Amino acid sequence: MSTSISIRPESGVYKVFKHLKYKPWYALAEFVDNSLQSFISKNGKFGETRPYCLVEINCDPNNKIITIEDNSYGIAESEHQRAFTAGRPPEDTSGLSEFGVGMKSAGIWFSPNWTVTTCSLDSSKIYQYKFILDDLTSSDGELVPFISEAVANKGFTKIELKELHQSIKGRTLGKIKDHLRSIYRCFLRDGSLVLMFNGEKLAYEEQRILTARKSWESIDHPDNKSEEWKKSINFTFGNNMKVSGFAAILETGSVRNAGFSLFRRNRLILGSDDEKYRPEEVFGQTNSYEYQRIFGEFYLNGVDVSHTKDDINFGEYEEEFLDKLREAVNSDPLPLIKQAKTYRSRQLTNKAIAEFEKATKEVTKTFQETLGNSSQNTEALIESHGNKDYDVHTQSANYIDSSQAKLATKIEKISSIPVSIRDIDFNFQIKYERNDNSLLYKIEYADDESRSVASKIKNLVIVISQDHELCINALDGSNRKLTDLLLMIITLVITEVLLTVDGNNFARFISKGFNEQLAVVTNTVKNYVN
Repeated sequence: MSTSISIRPESGVYKVFKHLKYKPWYALAEFVDNSLQSFISKNGKFGETRPYCLVEINCDPNNKIITIEDNSYGIAESEHQRAFTAGRPPEDTSGLSEFGVGMKSAGIWFSPNWTVTTCSLDSSKIYQYKFILDDLTSSDGELVPFISEAVANKGFTKIELKELHQSIKGRTLGKIKDHLRSIYRCFLRDGSLVLMFNGEKLAYEEQRILTARKSWESIDHPDNKSEEWKKSINFTFGNNMKVSGFAAILETGSVRNAGFSLFRRNRLILGSDDEKYRPEEVFGQTNSYEYQRIFGEFYLNGVDVSHTKDDINFGEYEEEFLDKLREAVNSDPLPLIKQAKTYRSRQLTNKAIAEFEKATKEVTKTFQETLGNSSQNTEALIESHGNKDYDVHTQSANYIDSSQAKLATKIEKISSIPVSIRDIDFNFQIKYERNDNSLLYKIEYADDESRSVASKIKNLVIVISQDHELCINALDGSNRKLTDLLLMIITLVITEVLLTVDGNNFARFISKGFNEQLAVVTNTVKNYVN
């Protein structure tokens, strides 16, 4: 064998790879693909069978180095010319190594200076090739390997990426792990791949599936029994293209976890981790229930993918694919879209309860920091309006608007919120109850003195229905929606009380009218959308 190899095409082509629109996890996946395919093709062919493909990835952000090492039997000497030349696919393109570009494009995208060290299981030699981008240009694509004798460790490939173009640190490291475990979930599930990242063994966490009755039928209906909302999906489209897999509804709604993942050859192509595939034909708008609840995995045969293996090329058949997908997902006897639109969880998890408590504490601190019990705050607020007869709606809106950014994070089930407005000392308590969910909130006076119009002390309890649709929808994990909802309710309560003090005979109808009209409007909009 010659001591050097030529990796033409024109070496200038390699510089283009630096500008590809990779994401770090898809670029790293190119190396994992090669390792997996080598293992699948060669396991057992050298008189040795290994229990699984081991790929170890280590990122050193401080020194800007990434290493990828596997036990996939190495690259045979006869394969070197093809393996290191861009655009030279393997003889068998039915696996994960398909285009003959991945290792080269990903390597140069990451680094101008990287090495490949490999030893085939049936060889006594270790070959090390250095890819220095500037040298490739000057040598017209000629690579000269450093060759050494293999002593013990055989059947491996190690890639070292140095002087990284891309900064890989902080949150990016976490995202890489999450995406890699998502992309290779099929191989992680069956144990054929052990994927290590900075010493951590990656595993894919399965989603919990909703078990519930049909939400649009009466619970008293004899056929409306609790069932798991998961169904098999199988159909063909286009030029004999095939789809198989499942669609389901999440037990707990989650924007991050909802959405579809599309696979080819058991490797995810589209819809990884928090970048799920959500066609509007199935998921509607971003604020819909379907968008937060439906998920699934689909395995496609007969379709083409992008050369970076991060997109499906449906071509002229995409519309047909989406039409058939929606029909399959929403067909009887388990119409997932219909259930996702109408189902409302009535059971609060510990996490949900913690969200209520946290948001209450945030609102408490917001009011204390914005107004508190300080008479100076009250006087300043009144003075800014010129007199005590300013519009209460404007006042409420102003102090709510000014407080949005001042949120805390401590937890407290029942919070006392002191507020002084127009010489009246309000003291609110927020309570959550499992009550009539047609009412968002109700007001209770804590004592007889507070009921008196003339009283300057108002001790009030705001009872909020934790089962109300607005509360359930506000449980998004960030507390922002729930905090805004609480601020709105408190504003309405203050408005009602101040109007009562001013002698407005209709003030007491504010909470009653709001709850009634909210129910009407919610149902009207829901029916229109559905």
